[in-house]
Amino acid sequence: MASGSVTPPQSTTQNRLRVFANAFKGYMGVMPLVAAALAPLLTFLKAIPTYESQRTTLARAEQRAVQEG
Repeated sequence: MASGSVTPPQSTTQNRLRVFANAFKGYMGVMPLVAAALAPLLTFLKAIPTYESQRTTLARAEQRAVQEG
């Protein structure tokens, strides 16, 4: 066996790791944006309990996001 060759179990493990890494990168690329977009909207709709002092700041962030979007 050549020193650079990969045995079938190692190949399977490397392939699984590669698939997981690609899925994780895709997940992390989208989810922070979804969370950032939903939090101000849910706060504005009073679906997320917040202190009154935070509510106006978060609602303004939502208005700016909508205007910039």
